[in-house]
Amino acid sequence: MRFDDLYHQVGPSVEGPMPLLIVMDGWLEACDTLALVRSTIVQQGDLTTVAQFDTDQLLDQRARRPILTVVDGVTQSVEWPELELAIGSDQNDQPFLLLHGPEPDFAWRQFGKAVANIVSAIGVTTTFSMGAYPAPMPHTRPVRISSTASEAEMLVGREHTTGLINVPVGVQVSITEELERFGVPSHGLYAQVPYYLAAHDWPQAAIAMLSNFEELASLSFDDAAMAAQVPEAEAAVGTMLDESPGLHEVVTRLEQRHDELKKLDDEILPSGDELEEELQQYLRKIDGD
Repeated sequence: MRFDDLYHQVGPSVEGPMPLLIVMDGWLEACDTLALVRSTIVQQGDLTTVAQFDTDQLLDQRARRPILTVVDGVTQSVEWPELELAIGSDQNDQPFLLLHGPEPDFAWRQFGKAVANIVSAIGVTTTFSMGAYPAPMPHTRPVRISSTASEAEMLVGREHTTGLINVPVGVQVSITEELERFGVPSHGLYAQVPYYLAAHDWPQAAIAMLSNFEELASLSFDDAAMAAQVPEAEAAVGTMLDESPGLHEVVTRLEQRHDELKKLDDEILPSGDELEEELQQYLRKIDGD
């Protein structure tokens, strides 16, 4: 399989410089954080498709079955999963590239080469990827965003884990690996959501994620729609706590841990071993669903 057989370019020719954001379904999506960020950017970005990828070659259609619409017993249409690269602009008309759709099941390395071939010709400056995972953090404290980067200088002033860590990765690494060979840096952003809320809505994580991305990529989006969901999410958590005294005690302990570490000006993020175990547990849960 040749990488240039995996896509066809459909949009107008575009030129950078501009950043590339990779937000794909299927990896580290606790609290629907990535879905909220993606929908916000898609709705506001005035996107134009640049390239479409061949999902027949890249996806397991049995795992991501197409959706058939039926009205009064009559079949109407079939919605096939789409994986595409698009160009858009923020509130200040600053351009960006967005790669979105389901994460490929097959040919990751060839897919990475295909994406890198397209965006390098456009003139991508930096790649950004996102994830959200459960962590021992209380919902009563600000959502923390942990960073990774291809260059140590990019992590100055950013929160990140210390020491050696080995974790499973998403398909974005196949893209960033190709681009880093040509000097294009990569930056990963990972929201730590309260582990007891991992299967619930927590828009605060998406708001924090979008804010960090805006700062790093020098882009601007309106998060008002996400902020409007916060009161309902907080009310739902309040109900959970009222119905579970044990959970209330857990939250209190997490708050104490958080505040003590902050007071000591120590590292609040989990250790590398803790993070690896949390990611492994979360991924096992996804695979079992």
